[in-house]
Amino acid sequence: MTVNKTQKILTGLVVIQIILAALVFYLGRPKTTSNEPLIKSVSIDDISSVQISDKENNQVTIEKVDGNWVLVNSGNFPVISENVTKLVDDLANIHTGRLVTNTSASHQRLEVDAENYQRKVDLKTANGDFTLFIGSSPAQSNVHVRLSGQDAVYLTNAISTTTASALVSNWIDTSYIKIESNNVKEIQITTANENLQFQLNEAGEWNCLQLSANEKLDISNWTTYLTAFTNLRMVSPVSTTMDESYGFSSPLAKLTIKYTENEQEKTGELLIGKKDETDSNYYAKWSLSPYVVKLASFNAERITNITKTELISVPATETVAP
Repeated sequence: MTVNKTQKILTGLVVIQIILAALVFYLGRPKTTSNEPLIKSVSIDDISSVQISDKENNQVTIEKVDGNWVLVNSGNFPVISENVTKLVDDLANIHTGRLVTNTSASHQRLEVDAENYQRKVDLKTANGDFTLFIGSSPAQSNVHVRLSGQDAVYLTNAISTTTASALVSNWIDTSYIKIESNNVKEIQITTANENLQFQLNEAGEWNCLQLSANEKLDISNWTTYLTAFTNLRMVSPVSTTMDESYGFSSPLAKLTIKYTENEQEKTGELLIGKKDETDSNYYAKWSLSPYVVKLASFNAERITNITKTELISVPATETVAP
């Protein structure tokens, strides 16, 4: 009888151990969640504004004005609408099936905290306002995301920090001056130190009027400049309003281009204004565009620092036979 009682006790202990092991296993598993959209009922037609910020203090604000997506802080400069549609589609495809944590203590580490994030996306919609934090990437093509007001953090491959860029240049066509170089007839550059005029003669050859009879234009160098002048890209648009702070009343340089387009003669004038010390870019204004823009220092200084000397062809040194 004692043996049977002992066996029963041992059997009971084994059963308890099995139950405890099963319970530990169950509690140790990741929590299962319903695979629902994180942002419910988001569509391109419902959104009126998108603002994206990053940890480097870059920020872009896109709003819908008269049915068109524009940069409202830059004179309503047009945005590439397909990029906005792509962003909204990606946001709508973020689901809650891959829960990472439900605790706010992990937000800093996963970079989805209100003060520490890779991207913050603010949406204004017909169904209310939403803020999404995009955080660290634990694996390729996967990022942590969190909706403001919730502690839950999810893993998703539906969106990336590239799609949700806070750089203006990723949302617009950055072409500022775009002219077929073969259609250019004359270019004049005026800076503090130079006044250079280049003309295309009837033979299709470029000449610099400031060169002496013994000097010849370095065509290779000039072609590089010509291409740069006629295919100029901006960093970002600024405004449609002229302001004294841009420095156009005393420009660092003036570039005048005479060319033909659709059998019509045109003349455009580019002013290079002050340098913005906050980002090292220069203010610029092309007469055939309504927008003041910022140019990268490399592009602006190529114009402001041009010299006649660098455009003179140096004859090859003849080797005298011994």
